[in-house]
Amino acid sequence: MGKGRRAVAMTTLVALSAAAPTSLNIILPSLPAIQRGFAATLATTQLLISLSLVGVALATLAYGPLSDRYGRRPVLLAGMALFLVGSVICAAAPDMATLIAGRIVLAAGGAAGLVLARAVVRDLHDREATARVLAYLTMAMAVAPMIAPLAGGLIVERYSWRIVFVVLAAMGALILIDVAWRLPESHHARIRLPGLGGILGGFRRLLRMPAFCGYALHQSFSMSTFYVFASTAPYLMVEVLKRPPAEYGLYFILLSAAFIVGTFVTSRLMPLLGLDRMIMVGSLVAIAACTVGFALALDGIWTPLAIYLPAVALGCANGLTMPNSQAGAVSIDPAAAGTASGLVGFMQMLCAALATQMLSMVELTSPVPMTGTMLVLAVLALVAQLVATRRQRRQPPALAAS
Repeated sequence: MGKGRRAVAMTTLVALSAAAPTSLNIILPSLPAIQRGFAATLATTQLLISLSLVGVALATLAYGPLSDRYGRRPVLLAGMALFLVGSVICAAAPDMATLIAGRIVLAAGGAAGLVLARAVVRDLHDREATARVLAYLTMAMAVAPMIAPLAGGLIVERYSWRIVFVVLAAMGALILIDVAWRLPESHHARIRLPGLGGILGGFRRLLRMPAFCGYALHQSFSMSTFYVFASTAPYLMVEVLKRPPAEYGLYFILLSAAFIVGTFVTSRLMPLLGLDRMIMVGSLVAIAACTVGFALALDGIWTPLAIYLPAVALGCANGLTMPNSQAGAVSIDPAAAGTASGLVGFMQMLCAALATQMLSMVELTSPVPMTGTMLVLAVLALVAQLVATRRQRRQPPALAAS
C-alpha cells in the first residue's frame, strides 16, 4: 500500500472505529426524552443501551472469524449496511419495542468497525507498533464521540430524538460509500471457515490462555466503567440535578478530551515504559479517580463538577490503558488476530451490558450507586492486569514478542 493509500485507509479506519461509539453517545442526552415519550420505565429505557451492547457482543463473535476467512473489507461493508438499516428503523419506530430492535441492528452493524479496524492495524504491524498505532487511532476516533453528546443534546432540545437517528443514518451511508470506494483489503492469508464448532474451538483455545484472559478482562472492566458513567450520568444531570440535556454534552467533552490526552501520552511513553507498565499506571490512576468520585458522592457533594471531574481523570486513565490492553490481547496469537479481536469485543460489551442493566434496577436518586459500581469495576480491571502481566512473563520470548 502506498503512502497515499495508507493515509486514506487510516481515515477510513477512524470513521469505522468512531461509528459505534458515536451511535451510543449521541443518543445519551435523548434517553430521558425517550422515556417520557413512550411512558417507559428507567429499566426499559436502559435496554436501548444494554441490549445494543449485547447485540455488539454477539456480532463481534462472528465478525472476527468471518473476516479471517473472507477478508476484512467485505465484512466491513456488510456491517455498515446493517448500521444504516438499523438507524432508519429507529428513526421511524412507532413504539419502544421497535426502537429497541432497531438499536440492536444498528449496534450490531457498527460492531464491524470496532472489531475489524483493530484487526486491520494488527495485519499491518507487530505487537509493539500495534499499540502505538492503536493509540493514535483511538485518539483520532475519540473526537467524534466527544462532540456527539453535545450534538445529541442540541438536537433533542431543538427538534426531537428521532432526528438523532436520521443523523446516524446519514453517517452510516457516508461510511459505507467510503469503505466501498477507498478501503483496500489488508488480510490476504485466508483460513478455512471452521464452522460453529471450529469457531467455538478457537474461542476456547484463546480463553485457555491466562494472558489473553487477563488483557481481555482488563479491557472489559475498563470499558464498563465508561458505559456505567455514560448511561447513568444523563439521568443524574437531567432528572436529579435538573440540568438541560445540552449541558450534559458540554461536560462530556471534558471526559472525551481527557481520553484523547491519555492516548496521546500512551503513544509517546509506551516505547519507554512498555505495554504492561503503561496499563499498570493507568489502572492505578483509574482506581484513585473512582475512589474520589465515590467519596464525594457519599459526602453529599452532588454537583456537575463533582460528578464529572473524577470521570475526567478516569477518561485519561482509560486512554493510558485501553490501547495497550487491546494490543496485548490481539497479539497473544497473531495468526488469529481477527478472532481474538472479536472475542475481546464480545467480552467488553457483554460485561458493559450486564453492569449498566444491573445498575438501572437501582433507584438513581443520587450518584452513590454509579460511583460505587465504577470503583468496583476499576479494582477488577487492576486484578485482571496483574494476571495478564504474570502470565505474559512466563511465556516463551518468541511468543511474548510476536
